[in-house]
Amino acid sequence: MSSKKEVATDLLGKYKYYPRMTGVVLSSVARRARALSKPVRAQIENTTACNLKCRMCPLREMSRKRGSLPVENFRRAYDAIRPGFLNLTGRGESLMNEGIFEMVSYAKQKGSFVKFDSNGTLFTSKNIERIIGSGLDLISVSLDGARKETNESIRVGCDHDAIVTGLRDLVYQRDSEGIKLQIHIGTVLQAGNVLEFMELVELGEGLGVDKINPKPVEEYDLADNKPFTLENYREELDQSVSQYLESRDRLSVEVDVKPLLSFLQKNETAGGRSRKDRICMIPWYSTYISWEGDVFPCCYYYDGQVNFGNIFDTPFNEIWNNPKYREFRTRLRDDRDSLPICKACTKEERLLEF
Repeated sequence: MSSKKEVATDLLGKYKYYPRMTGVVLSSVARRARALSKPVRAQIENTTACNLKCRMCPLREMSRKRGSLPVENFRRAYDAIRPGFLNLTGRGESLMNEGIFEMVSYAKQKGSFVKFDSNGTLFTSKNIERIIGSGLDLISVSLDGARKETNESIRVGCDHDAIVTGLRDLVYQRDSEGIKLQIHIGTVLQAGNVLEFMELVELGEGLGVDKINPKPVEEYDLADNKPFTLENYREELDQSVSQYLESRDRLSVEVDVKPLLSFLQKNETAGGRSRKDRICMIPWYSTYISWEGDVFPCCYYYDGQVNFGNIFDTPFNEIWNNPKYREFRTRLRDDRDSLPICKACTKEERLLEF
């Protein structure tokens, strides 16, 4: 199981990434408009096709065309950046793109650390075998409730019991074959599941996953998401986090509660730092490529609300520090509130996120 620090150390150990890591660290710390090197991290969207209708997912409002990234186009996008860390997750279900494992194999041959997320609904025996044999470094499986009724009410269209069974089978197969694959649970905490957090931790412990990564639901620029946010559930969130902290010494599963603690420490109406004071370094070391080749700041710009150019029309080196990218970095640094999605975002990314 690798932490962010261990992944960064591994990338530093690969000589070809050393100059770039130096550049992104200096760029992130200085936070000037021009990045000093290409991103060490990239998220290349493999598909926007999905078989669920999660109530908080911006896919329901997205006007971008639905589709999947062809393998040949993936190679072009990947080769333009050659990231040390690659996230193949898009706005859809990763396993709905038949080319996903060919993409994983290609990036692994080039030396990248590779991950993707899945909603777990397509964990057939064949897909589990393909996941295990692909060389994938990390898979994160989405669960937004420990209870069947909760998860199915949030991730509309899923079969909770089947997902849990598939996840259990994946862990068993991984352990049986001694494969070095990290298996995480990703959960979006929101109104309706925040008090089930400890139950979810216990479920992850029983399944034998390596880590649980909870994060507060994002509002994006969607008015319909506001009722789900945790602004009115701080007491419940604090209670849930406290329950975990009191129990963690007996648990083997790792739980990253830093995003939750960071959220609890920030309150615009009470003590603590306001949202406008938060720091985000993502545009200095990472980029998001849509399945059609458009370059966005990050995954929160789900509909291309900010688009820096198309990687299939313009060399990435020209896009990465073009005037529009530099202006975005400057606004994020100096006037975050002028960017509605960034203003609403709960993240405070002071360190490289892997």
